Amino acid sequence: MKAFLWASFTLLLLGVTSCKTKQTVTENTESVQKKYDDKNFDPYFRALGAEPFWDILLNDDFIVYKNTEGVNEVFTISNAIDKSNATQTIKGVNKNNEISIVLSPGNCSDGMSENSFDYKVVVKINGKNLNDNLSGCGEFIISKKLLGKWELNQFKGVDILENKYLKTPYLLFDGDDFQFSGNASCNGIKGAVVLTSETMKFQNVAATRMMCVHENMEADFLKALNVVTSYKVVDNELQLFANNELIMKFAKK
Repeated sequence: MKAFLWASFTLLLLGVTSCKTKQTVTENTESVQKKYDDKNFDPYFRALGAEPFWDILLNDDFIVYKNTEGVNEVFTISNAIDKSNATQTIKGVNKNNEISIVLSPGNCSDGMSENSFDYKVVVKINGKNLNDNLSGCGEFIISKKLLGKWELNQFKGVDILENKYLKTPYLLFDGDDFQFSGNASCNGIKGAVVLTSETMKFQNVAATRMMCVHENMEADFLKALNVVTSYKVVDNELQLFANNELIMKFAKK
């Protein structure tokens, strides 16, 4: 009798565990599914071509393809993108079609203007109502989540109090022209920024020449900017890294 009761209890326990496992898998699957929202779509790469005219915007989740008639078609990215490779292949699907995009670094002209781009782009679309092979040019763009003013609140693991310096160091990204401005805790600064979806490099950084008589961290801040190699935006925090080492944190203002 005891053996029977023990066996019944074991089967019941296994059943409960199985249900919980299935429930967890279902919840995890649902949590990673994302729905396209045009208002919140934040692309970091733009591609375009002529003859025929087409346009593509993409981020880590979606590809938005605009055809010659100006009609958008949204694809969900279906492959893991290896961003460590210079040449990247991005694939997407929707209920009717599949798309494959190859981004190759190299100087590219769209043939219609004097604009020069950093990437050559090859696009293949196959499916029920589309069968196209396209080529064009592309470039990384500043994502909307990076735009705005970012105030330094941590430097190499040490918190920066809001009123520690006469001017708290900050960075300002206010357009898609790959320029930035800011303050290094004394002098104003400006320069260029080179971006991909993950990497960041500050170039041609210049500062005003005001005499700094109050306490400041200008020299250390400028030196740190010069070694930045990558970034992350997590909620309202900008994190800057030097070879995978977190060196600065900024709060959105």
